[in-house]
Amino acid sequence: MRAPFVGSGFFQERKDKRSSMRLMCFLTLLFAFYITWLIVTSHLDADTDITKFEMVVIALLFVAAFAPKAIQKFAENQLAKGTA
Repeated sequence: MRAPFVGSGFFQERKDKRSSMRLMCFLTLLFAFYITWLIVTSHLDADTDITKFEMVVIALLFVAAFAPKAIQKFAENQLAKGTA
């Protein structure tokens, strides 16, 4: 009888190697959703428009959630090629 396939989990780079980068990006994404929800619901209750500053904050939070992992992968690929 064969053992079931055990792949890497959501917060793992590969089997038995956890990724704190993925965890931090995921937590930042959850925080961005929460702040967006707070801003939108506060403006719905007050019947006002979202300011440009608030839109910038929301956009920066979502960029902060995705950029670190993308930059890390780019840097790892450049190091693997030897062109860094």
